[in-house]
Amino acid sequence: MRLPGLDSRLLLTYDPRFHEWPECAGRSWTAALVPEEADPNLRGLEASMKRSLMFPGLLVVGLVPLTGCVGPTATDSESTEIRKHVVFVSADEEYRSEESLPMLAAILERDHPIRTTVLYAIRKDTGEIDPEAVDNLPGLEVLATADLVVFFMRYRAIPDDQLRHILEYCRAGGPRAAFRTTNHAFRYRAFEGDERKKWDYGFGTEFFGQRFIGYQGGQTDVTLVDAEKEHPILRGVTPVHCRSWLYTASNEEHALDPKVAPLLIGHPVGAEFPKPPKSHPCAWYRIDERGGGEKVRVFYTSLGHCEDFQRESVRKLSINAFLWCLGLEDRISASGADAALVGAYDPTPSKVGGHKRGVFPPGSKASAR
Repeated sequence: MRLPGLDSRLLLTYDPRFHEWPECAGRSWTAALVPEEADPNLRGLEASMKRSLMFPGLLVVGLVPLTGCVGPTATDSESTEIRKHVVFVSADEEYRSEESLPMLAAILERDHPIRTTVLYAIRKDTGEIDPEAVDNLPGLEVLATADLVVFFMRYRAIPDDQLRHILEYCRAGGPRAAFRTTNHAFRYRAFEGDERKKWDYGFGTEFFGQRFIGYQGGQTDVTLVDAEKEHPILRGVTPVHCRSWLYTASNEEHALDPKVAPLLIGHPVGAEFPKPPKSHPCAWYRIDERGGGEKVRVFYTSLGHCEDFQRESVRKLSINAFLWCLGLEDRISASGADAALVGAYDPTPSKVGGHKRGVFPPGSKASAR
């Protein structure tokens, strides 16, 4: 915003000291005048922000867009940097992604020049977060401004005007990452003759390298693939025991995409089937290519039980992967990205129908009551 007699713009920055994740309560805003000539990127930053949410004529850094929640901004030295935009899509009814994804978003925003949006499945009649609302996932138009989309979805049957934003982003070759049940993100097969049923398992196959095949029950011991130990995603990641039961990554009928490179191997513990149990890759990456030969980075892991994220190694794997997908691997130290929690993370137990009731998206009218 231009002020009379001053060749400068008014930037609003968000003070993370007053941030209470995930409620985003106690907001505190600080104004600062920044001369235009001090940073040639200001015009680009303004254009970037206009694509999301801003007041007319006012350049905003640190904001709450759409139905998601943006946490603390980057450090002061990065406050005028054009920040990457990461969109998290929480739409599973079993593993409490509505709690784990905001936690990961808070870590990203605390330490990196990144802003985030978290989208949720929303109950139409009340507006509250409801993972069992399989037919409503509002706010997906924001994917048009995303530099990375992180999916955690399961058995959705969203309408075409929502589905198209996901397909457009992925078909255009947008960088993407996904957890666990995203390999069976949709469930249209219940609708006879519905052409969209091809995405029930095709989404995982086409965009992440494999569909859902099955699982072995029990829990999982996770080890690193020796050939990939120096990969940026694995910096600081150590073998870990996870609560997730191991997904089958391939079988005679469904081979794992040969373009993927496994990072982690899962070894079933107390598996119910098959007998004997078999180890499978449980995290991998893939390099795609879009128009002009541009390389696009893709990451998937079948880990994602809410208790998995209580392990620092799983959080570190996740943050490293997001940074790598964004092309920001220079921000991953030799010991891996900082994965310390922002506040507490004590997830509600994993269970279909076990989500907290009466919780609304941060920034919504209901959450402000």
